[in-house]
Amino acid sequence: MINYQNKALSFYSKSIAFLESSIILSLQKDNEIFNTIDYQDVINFNCYHSLELFLKFSLLYQCSNQNDYNKMIKKFGHNIDDLYKQYKSIYKEEIFDINYPFDFSNENYVVSEYNVDELKLFKEHKNKFPTNRLDQYLKYPDDKQGNRVSGAYLISLDDSYLKDLKNDLENKFNKVVNF
Repeated sequence: MINYQNKALSFYSKSIAFLESSIILSLQKDNEIFNTIDYQDVINFNCYHSLELFLKFSLLYQCSNQNDYNKMIKKFGHNIDDLYKQYKSIYKEEIFDINYPFDFSNENYVVSEYNVDELKLFKEHKNKFPTNRLDQYLKYPDDKQGNRVSGAYLISLDDSYLKDLKNDLENKFNKVVNF
């Protein structure tokens, strides 16, 4: 295996670690702070970051040389929608599709049964806090001016959904490395 592909694999390993941490946290339903926005934001952030790292792994793994790898890694941001578009430009077949939370650009997006009002809540949140960086809303309770940024939008990811997502990403991993 080429050195830059080994580097890409570390993105995958961290992706799974973040997702597993979301699963572990989502199992803590007896914890009195489980249903708070701040607790759910941590679960959501770990899931979001897991998806971000998985998409970056998938893009980096297909680089043909170290120079391409270095160029690719410099142009990454934190916007999953942008990363997913890049991912789908390489992995066009339907078997590579990922139905992930936080994706409101995909016309095929299916809102989880656990988050019936998800799209409406997210749109309300985007109107109040316009940004393309959902990860910032999930990561910090307040912005740099001290204004509350989390809490307008609450999504609660169930452990079974997260486990299914992990299984899906593991299957996609095998497809990516054999692409």
